[in-house]
Amino acid sequence: MKELTEENYFSEEASKIYTGSSEIKSFLKCEKCALAKLNREWIEEKSKAMTVSSFIDEAVSGTLESFKEKNPDIFLKSGELKADYKLAQDVYEQIKDDPMFWKYVNGEHQKIMTGEISGVPVKIKIDSYFPDKLIVDLKCMANLDLIWNEETHEKQNFIDYYDYILQRSTLSRNCPSKHR
Repeated sequence: MKELTEENYFSEEASKIYTGSSEIKSFLKCEKCALAKLNREWIEEKSKAMTVSSFIDEAVSGTLESFKEKNPDIFLKSGELKADYKLAQDVYEQIKDDPMFWKYVNGEHQKIMTGEISGVPVKIKIDSYFPDKLIVDLKCMANLDLIWNEETHEKQNFIDYYDYILQRSTLSRNCPSKHR
């Protein structure tokens, strides 16, 4: 495979060569489902929450118009944005109006990198990259309320609930015991 690009990052070929945090989390949750996704036997529908987050991410990256063209379902028949996406637009405006926040989301947008961890080829797509200084991973949350986890029978913060801990470099030190 040639180098990873925006166009082929999520391709079947790239997914069979490289693993990323989403694939790792998927395999930890259910190996059979993860393999079905990897082999394109099952395609998970994109949730509204993911589309709203993508809207904000694309806005920050300066590629919102292209996103809107590819996602006509975010509009009402009148041509106006649906309510969730109006709210996402408002969130983007707040980000732009906050000088400190804006500073940290304006590195190199959607930087794709590959590497190897323990002999396994890995890929990463960084929301905002400042070479040799900083990686920013933008997360959009509806709220910061604790979320009930049916598996562990406890309320968890969004970092633990969505396994964002797996995306941190301190995995072995901070990883919940169920993942060790």
